[in-house]
Amino acid sequence: MIYFFFALIVLFSISVFFLFRYRDRAYYERFSGQKNWWWLWDHFFLNTKKLSKPFCFAHFDIKDFKMINENFGHLVADKVLARVGQVAEKESWVKHLVRCHNDNFALVTELLSEEELKTKLMELFNKIDSLPEDPSYKIYYRCGAVSSEHSIAGKDTVPFFAKLAQVQGIKPNKTEIIIYTESMKDNYFHAKKIVQEIPRALKEKELIVYIQPKHHISGTLSGGEALIRWNRHFNEFLFPSSFIGYVEEAGLIHLIDFYVLETVCKKMQEWRTENRALVPISVNISRYTIT
Repeated sequence: MIYFFFALIVLFSISVFFLFRYRDRAYYERFSGQKNWWWLWDHFFLNTKKLSKPFCFAHFDIKDFKMINENFGHLVADKVLARVGQVAEKESWVKHLVRCHNDNFALVTELLSEEELKTKLMELFNKIDSLPEDPSYKIYYRCGAVSSEHSIAGKDTVPFFAKLAQVQGIKPNKTEIIIYTESMKDNYFHAKKIVQEIPRALKEKELIVYIQPKHHISGTLSGGEALIRWNRHFNEFLFPSSFIGYVEEAGLIHLIDFYVLETVCKKMQEWRTENRALVPISVNISRYTIT
């Protein structure tokens, strides 16, 4: 019986040893050895003591990182990711830095003013703005930042706000640092609502296709162009600029493209049945549908 209990204790000890060993491994990236998002979540966002103090949070990625992979190879690209972590961790104002996924990073700082935070982030990015293998190749970053004081619902929502700010960075060949504003959240939920309504709007025929005629200089009809408008709930008239961009980002633009194309084809078939003269009708197709 004594040997039995001794064996159980040994097995339990071994299990605990491997449990903690592999749990710690789960918090680090395999190749770079950098802490990952789950480390930050478990050790910071689930730590009520650390979360009780005001802080700033930034989420950033490397613009056109795919180009580095394709032009210089994966080994050079991996070195870039490792270098970002190495340089950032030496900054005294950076409390935590983790690699979230691919070329995305997150960092936590003490509470700073917006201008001070932007200045420090830009100084950090300037230290890692080129490839050691080719100094002429410039690296640009897209960064969203926010103060924990913005979060009323809970400080664990701060990463979401930083991500909202980050996606505003769309300018090429330029490092962008965008500070979160409440309007970004409002725009996000507005866009989400618009996208959710598209399938219903298509089903209920709220999206209306107009054909704008094209005339030859002589005055004769030479063709037409299909234009779409949204009579939302049949009481709000929306132009494409109010919803097409959101639908493209959501990956649903093909629904509208095929709807317009089908509507035009049906109309031309109707004209043929009525023995009307047919003219070319152009239909705008999103590049996302084609690719």
